Amino acid sequence: MLQRRGCVYLLYRTSYRTLLVVGCLFFIVGLWSLSSVQQGSLTAQAEYQGLRELQSSTRSNESAVGRVNTITPVPLLAERQAAAVTAIAVEEPQTEPQPAPQPLPYAPLSWDREGLAALAAINSNFIGWLYIPRTQLSYPVVLACDNDYYLNHSFRGNISAAGTIFMDYRSAAGFASDFTILYGHNMLDGSMFATLVNYLNTAFLQEHPEVWVTTLEGELLVYRVLKARVTDAWDGVYALEGLTAEALSNLGIAEDALGRVLLLSTCLGWNADARLLIYLHVHE
Repeated sequence: MLQRRGCVYLLYRTSYRTLLVVGCLFFIVGLWSLSSVQQGSLTAQAEYQGLRELQSSTRSNESAVGRVNTITPVPLLAERQAAAVTAIAVEEPQTEPQPAPQPLPYAPLSWDREGLAALAAINSNFIGWLYIPRTQLSYPVVLACDNDYYLNHSFRGNISAAGTIFMDYRSAAGFASDFTILYGHNMLDGSMFATLVNYLNTAFLQEHPEVWVTTLEGELLVYRVLKARVTDAWDGVYALEGLTAEALSNLGIAEDALGRVLLLSTCLGWNADARLLIYLHVHE
């Protein structure tokens, strides 16, 4: 009997030690993963800050395009993007002196044509710059041949957990589409589309009612924020089949918003399938 009890006790101690070791390993791996994500996010934000500074650097005598690292781009869907880059490249230089850029907390409100050309030279999938005034959300937008590549690649093509803000690949008309979606990660450090979660607060929506987009062609689009809605990854809007007046009415959105509707989509931390949608409509 004593021998049997001793065996049971020994087995218990061995199991306890094994569980303790496994638990410690999981803890170490978790810390390493968290550290890697944080470091990757810092690297990504340093890259995007460098892109924001291109606007002012293109005004210097040194060529900004010559100083950046180009990548092999994902194939374009629309030829209009290449045409726009060509138009920028052949445009006659401005002879009149240009005003100095105004100091802003995060990024230029509107990009000049040289800055847009520099961004397009880095990545030919570039279609515009997204900015929410008086927030840190200020990033380039790309359009590729799928909705996967930019989930884990930065604007310069580096592997990155932060990814890049990208438009749904089925939107061949880009920002001229009647209805399209921009996707971005909700990063724990507050970067990328993390700011959008604040739109669930009515006060934030009232203080930040507009979203600005500077297109590749240099057009400034001002969108009005219509609604913030929590849904899931299986929501019908992701089929990108358009929005009807009835669908907008069911969401409490006026029918006159039909056409040129832009959705910003991001994940929510409490559920892997949870999604946040911000409905925007361009000012005519």
